[in-house]
Amino acid sequence: MENSKVNLVRSELNMAISYIDRLFHGLIDLSDLDYHPGLKSCLSPYYEEFTAQLNGTVFHHVLRDRFEEESLSAVGFREWILDVFNTLEMITRLGVNEQAISTYINLINCGYRLGRDLHLFCLRETDLVVELPRTITAKEARFEDAESASATSLPELSLCEFLDGTDEEDLLEDDWDETTLPLYQVSEEDLDNSRFGGSILSFSMGALKKSKELINKGHECVFEKKYSNALVFFEKARRLHETAEVLTLIGWVYSLLDNLERGKKFCLKAIEIDPDYGPAYNDIGSYLLQEGDVSESIRWFNLAKNAPIYQNKEYPYINMGRALLMQKKYRQALDEFKEARELAPHQRQISETIKKVESLMEPAEEKNDNFDVSPFLGELKKNSSEFESEYQ
Repeated sequence: MENSKVNLVRSELNMAISYIDRLFHGLIDLSDLDYHPGLKSCLSPYYEEFTAQLNGTVFHHVLRDRFEEESLSAVGFREWILDVFNTLEMITRLGVNEQAISTYINLINCGYRLGRDLHLFCLRETDLVVELPRTITAKEARFEDAESASATSLPELSLCEFLDGTDEEDLLEDDWDETTLPLYQVSEEDLDNSRFGGSILSFSMGALKKSKELINKGHECVFEKKYSNALVFFEKARRLHETAEVLTLIGWVYSLLDNLERGKKFCLKAIEIDPDYGPAYNDIGSYLLQEGDVSESIRWFNLAKNAPIYQNKEYPYINMGRALLMQKKYRQALDEFKEARELAPHQRQISETIKKVESLMEPAEEKNDNFDVSPFLGELKKNSSEFESEYQ
């Protein structure tokens, strides 16, 4: 068997078990729900299904010591399923024959179904937001077909179908429900199609290209003020290739949905992934400025100005100018706007802002008086984000 197919199987095993482990971490370690009767009811059928699938296979001999418990607690099940999947992953490194692939696919799909049921339980019983799996070959399946269809015939759920029946309300991660939370399933056909090209690297390049396409569609949705749709596109892009850029974009959409705390959270996650990525610092500063925390916003704008990675370096200078105007430090604000103009001489709005500030400052300084900056602060605020559509 070609190594690329085995590598894909191993990758999907890792993705499925990482998803399950994140959910158990939320339910047991963070929420202390290990003795919740509903959780045990959720897990019981899966213990039976996993053992039934493994019984009689070559894997049963290797895993036989792990089937002694007939009834497991949530903590016990967690340890058991992690042990089983990690052992299966290890076996792939020793070599897998063609006959074993179908068993692996069934176990992976069972793992994704378990993950979805745990995710729904987590949504019902906690306030936690758990990240969806970053799949390699698995596709979203129609939920009504998932139990009856074979692993090789599960249809893909398109984005239009995914959004079908969803109005313009916010489709946020913590708004997933029985009908919208994705279920991922793998087919042998998908594995075969994905390995054409000879390596995981070529498949990864395809995922990267698809991610960029989804980001562009997300931008189009923002331009059309379809923020819930934009969030879905950006989240799909994130699952394919999580970067500081896409995390900052998700945070931006949450800010457009008036959820500044969520916006800041995603920007902080972006900084964790890439501390050199400037737009995340700038956007946190913008959100703080909207909340009225001017002094703290200035600290973040300075961090953005010093960040190595920033395509549109003028934005933190514009935002710093806004913050300084709000502090009535007009000369310093003017210096920031002039720095922004040096960086982006093509931005007509910056030059117009400088002229307005100067025209208002001259008579005010003659009278030793303040002046009203409100006429153009709102206009500047509109363009404060790295990703505003006017700047694309």
